[in-house]
Amino acid sequence: NGIKSFYGEQFKNDPRYTKDLVTENPVFRSQLQALVNGSTDEKLGAMSVTVEYMAASLTRFFERLNTTERKDKSKMLYHFGIGAGIVITQNSRTNNQEPFADVDFTSAISPMGRLFLHIKSSNLKKHISGLAELMYFQINTKGNKPPEQFSNFTRQKSFVFTNSYLGLLMNLRYTFNPMAAAKFYGLLGYSLNFKLSGTNYKKTESNGNSPFSSQETITGIRSLLAIPNAGLGVEVSRFSVQGGYFPPLNMTSYLGSNWKSGRACLSVGYRF
Repeated sequence: NGIKSFYGEQFKNDPRYTKDLVTENPVFRSQLQALVNGSTDEKLGAMSVTVEYMAASLTRFFERLNTTERKDKSKMLYHFGIGAGIVITQNSRTNNQEPFADVDFTSAISPMGRLFLHIKSSNLKKHISGLAELMYFQINTKGNKPPEQFSNFTRQKSFVFTNSYLGLLMNLRYTFNPMAAAKFYGLLGYSLNFKLSGTNYKKTESNGNSPFSSQETITGIRSLLAIPNAGLGVEVSRFSVQGGYFPPLNMTSYLGSNWKSGRACLSVGYRF
């Protein structure tokens, strides 16, 4: 509150002329109200209405405010980050028909990179949050058929698959110990993976009396992969270590035998 005097000529027609009156200052009042918003102390809320703009009154108000627990309304926080790591693919075939009859596929390790957005509540005690990721990775493998023995030559058929994908992952994150310094969490979600490029071919080689070598492009590699995924991680300050698993999925669209690939990934991340 403030004191205002009504003695000027401009107040001659005002009923308050020649008086000193206490007037309400709405800006000051709204500032005090903002300080107590979210407080669980009902008496403090009442004091914000009756407190006067004087030292004694304000002292009582702020002494109580400083010892009152404030319960802030939770809001959403958005943390961007980057990460890098490796992808380990485990490869096999389905059925024993062409074009992959008797092929023995190998496992492979390739690099990966990721951008992520962690969406969480400002309430530090909340366990559930969201994690969206944009991931670049490769799915690579090699496969060999047993050598074919003929009377005067040996024939060997092999396969080479090198494919780059961009994945969009949407995960629910559950933090087991949100108040700890080292936060352990689990992930469960779904990913859509779009093929960017690929080199896929079958190579046939023979030796003996008439050696030759030929290479044939393998078509039918799937350009869109929709895969559920799960993961575990630990976060300390701004750094995190995260692992993920993607179950095996047919990578080709043939009616018979297919190349099947599952993968696990391990990465280190940093949020800004």
